[in-house]
Amino acid sequence: MHSELITIIDSTPVGSDAWSDAAVAAAEIIDDAMRAGDREPVTELGAALARIINDYLSEPGVGPAVWALGKLSDPKYHDLFDRVLAAQLDGDGEALYQALIALNNLGEMEQYQSWAGFEVQENRCRARAYLATRASP
Repeated sequence: MHSELITIIDSTPVGSDAWSDAAVAAAEIIDDAMRAGDREPVTELGAALARIINDYLSEPGVGPAVWALGKLSDPKYHDLFDRVLAAQLDGDGEALYQALIALNNLGEMEQYQSWAGFEVQENRCRARAYLATRASP
């Protein structure tokens, strides 16, 4: 259904402007589907995002895909978000933040008054504390 977008996500270098634009477009499509209450049309898109995240787990620039996939609020990606946290603990602050938000949306994170992507050190501390409570991701 979204084969052209999936092709861009699969074939464009992670972190490039075109790839980031494709991830943003994917997030918008997922938002629309979730608002309509129908996850089915974006299942394949979610799987493509998960593949890319898994393949480029520790690469800088993977954050937009984590953000887009997190919008699905699908528990089947819980372990993937855990792996993003572990891989990006000292890496890409945006990817780390987006994984924290995705896990929060799945009810996994302690509620905080403030969540911000620019609070990189706080987010690293939150991620470390969370990962310490989990079996190895």
